Amino acid sequence: MHRRGSHLLTTLVALLAALGLALVAAPAANATCTSAIEGQVLAWMDPIGSARVTVYNATTGAAIKGVTTDGEGYYRIGGLPAVKVKVRASKAGYLDSWASGASSRATATVYQLQPGQTLRQTWDEKMVLYLDLTPEAAISGSIMGFSYHPVSGWDDPVAGVTVTAFDAVTGAAVGSTTTDYTGDFRIGKLRQGKVKVRASKPGWITSWAHDKWTKASAETFFVEPYSTTDISTLAIYAPAGISGSVMVDDEPIAHDVTVALVDATTGATIRSIVDDDGYFQFTGLPPLHVQVKATGPFYTTGWANWATSRGSATTFDLVPGVVLGSSGSEGAYINVVSTGTISGQVLGNFDPLGGATVTVFDAQTGAAVKSTRADGDGYYRIDKIPVGFAGRDIKVRATKPGWLPSWANGKTSRATATVLHLYSGQHLKQSWDPMVLYLDLRPITTS
Repeated sequence: MHRRGSHLLTTLVALLAALGLALVAAPAANATCTSAIEGQVLAWMDPIGSARVTVYNATTGAAIKGVTTDGEGYYRIGGLPAVKVKVRASKAGYLDSWASGASSRATATVYQLQPGQTLRQTWDEKMVLYLDLTPEAAISGSIMGFSYHPVSGWDDPVAGVTVTAFDAVTGAAVGSTTTDYTGDFRIGKLRQGKVKVRASKPGWITSWAHDKWTKASAETFFVEPYSTTDISTLAIYAPAGISGSVMVDDEPIAHDVTVALVDATTGATIRSIVDDDGYFQFTGLPPLHVQVKATGPFYTTGWANWATSRGSATTFDLVPGVVLGSSGSEGAYINVVSTGTISGQVLGNFDPLGGATVTVFDAQTGAAVKSTRADGDGYYRIDKIPVGFAGRDIKVRATKPGWLPSWANGKTSRATATVLHLYSGQHLKQSWDPMVLYLDLRPITTS
């Protein structure tokens, strides 16, 4: 059998030679040339053992291979394909480091591995495969929830709260975690610097340390390597709320009103809604001191409770987990007054007279109610004159320096002035037939 096989092989070789061909030996299975990388991981320029070094495909981002360094930080990763790669070192308690000296995958150096090449760490000007870990900074604390709602609990630790640290300078999120069943949290892998901390959980008010409601007003903490900054207890609150009703002249409203929730300290509007049925409710609010007002195109501004100005309005202390005005607690009750409007043109010797002051007086009490200045052609308009549900009797006067006062309609004194009845929601315009709001001034003459 051996001789026959040898003879057949000899014959085949001779036949191929006659045809100008030859047998070519197949390459050995281990002839493929792979690449490798090797070096030493440091931590603040000192060797560090048991760090993890991982090689990533720079094009796809996929991890190719990784090893753990020895006790002196040395490593070697072989069997790598000849592709573009990025290299990362990581270890618990330290920030990730990308070669050479980069802090993120996006900024990491790209190395092109060559077949059969071993890429070695160097310390010359090129700084090849430089991997130096920085000890992490961390922040810790606990979350306590405050609520009068029996389901949420009151003054208890809250689990499952998302706690996020933000760079106090750039505003970018730099770390996040969730509280455990005891309400405790720790955020590691932070770089040295100033941070602000936010706590959030569905069903609770998002808050910032400590007891702040915006990032701008939040407390700032300084974190540094090898250190965990304890910010103690951070409180979150169940939502508060307030409800109430709006009346017009002590009757149900007939038109839309805008109800606004106002910060009692700053006077800034926190939130507003349009109410068309006389009942309103604000929910999902943090604990605050607030006032409530109602406004509308046909009404004066009203404040709770039955106040006519912010200075005399009731201030409400919003309580976590409680909607004021429900369950028998005090709410915000607002009464607004119906208004009317007058408009026309002031004349002087039957010619338009600009710059005159037009004033509305209460016909019964003689008190000035509202006034405005006419434009350059004598035109004027006075809106939101309080008249009440039944309307109001008024008298109107026009004055200007160098001219005698004129009362509507063409009268020269308050006693003889025409009494005009202005109804709720009415716009009373000047007319000449019948004569309404006729205001014609006469110049003052001297002898």
